[in-house]
Amino acid sequence: MATRVVGERADDVDLLVSEVVTNAVKYGGGDHVLVTVAERGRGVRVDVTDQSPNLPRVVHPSADRPGGRGMLLVDRIASRWGSELIQGNGKVVWFER
Repeated sequence: MATRVVGERADDVDLLVSEVVTNAVKYGGGDHVLVTVAERGRGVRVDVTDQSPNLPRVVHPSADRPGGRGMLLVDRIASRWGSELIQGNGKVVWFER
């Protein structure tokens, strides 16, 4: 049976995927980004893999800075999130919602 993500939760997942994939494209260190989505109980887990060994961090930019809030949004909206280096080269950033 497939889990159906609807309503506010679906909007949250859309936003968080956009933020994490944007970071992977901008800072991922290569041409390849892999996105994997899997059922997790009543929600989903999203893994975004890129070629950079630099793990993301939550920052609190000043109000006049136009960007830099992606991982802050992930931290506040996701049920859980994390990142880890992968063997060889790169990392995976994941979240559950």
